[in-house]
Amino acid sequence: MHCAGTFVDVGANVGDTLTSWYNEPSCALGFRKMRPDGVQCDWRWPWWLPLHVRQRWCAEAFEANPRFTNRLLRTSERLEERHGIRINVHARTALSTKNGSATFGIDALFGTGSSLQLHRHALDAQLRKGAGARVGDLTTTVRTVDATAFLDSVGRRGEPISLKLDVEGSEYDILRDLMMSGVLCRSVETLWVEFHAAEGATKGTPPTVIPSQPSAEAAPP
Repeated sequence: MHCAGTFVDVGANVGDTLTSWYNEPSCALGFRKMRPDGVQCDWRWPWWLPLHVRQRWCAEAFEANPRFTNRLLRTSERLEERHGIRINVHARTALSTKNGSATFGIDALFGTGSSLQLHRHALDAQLRKGAGARVGDLTTTVRTVDATAFLDSVGRRGEPISLKLDVEGSEYDILRDLMMSGVLCRSVETLWVEFHAAEGATKGTPPTVIPSQPSAEAAPP
């Protein structure tokens, strides 16, 4: 099928952002023009991405946490059936700086702190994240995909890309590589990023990432 563009949802969780992308009107109707009060809309979607445009885009959804896999797959299947679009779900897969595999820490209490940055899901006695507590036993191994190579391959199809990046501290390294390679400016038209405190972020590639040789698995189907 032909895709008018590609929404790359990194940190897709159970599919809430995907659902909003395909179902919620844009809050902004034009430059400095907002919807009137009382109109249900999503603040994330700008005027240049109105709902009827977004509904013609395909999506690539990355979620490394295996606890979210089944719900994310069900959400994507419902959206595909309703809108006639294609959503590729990359389950147990983290967008990172290299192709390979890595140890992934699971935040079993809140879920939102699960990441390649294992210290981010550690809790102290007051349930504060990243407070120097010992990392627990809730870890798993996930596949990692080189963000630069992946987005470059999508961009070469000639489709616009909108990227949502919510990767619990790995955003600095991913964005650095995307900017240094030119892929961010060349291929990504719209970008949303959840930033975390720099001291809680990666300094270089996460040490748990075990690089692999580039393969066809690194490219979208």
